[in-house]
Amino acid sequence: MIGLFAEFLEKRPDALGRFFKMGIKAVDRALVESCLDKIPVEIDREYICEFISNGQKRLIELIGKLV
Repeated sequence: MIGLFAEFLEKRPDALGRFFKMGIKAVDRALVESCLDKIPVEIDREYICEFISNGQKRLIELIGKLV
């Protein structure tokens, strides 16, 4: 999905500009942990934190290539 989002931003420069104007802050581990605290089932917290962190890093790299 990250690749598709980056492709969309590449094809639509206006969308890329709007994305930056939104000023979305980076997701840190504390935020992920806070969200996981609200889930009423046992999950692999470390895996989820790493999955989100890696996805965010990939998105930042892909957007960096567009700028």
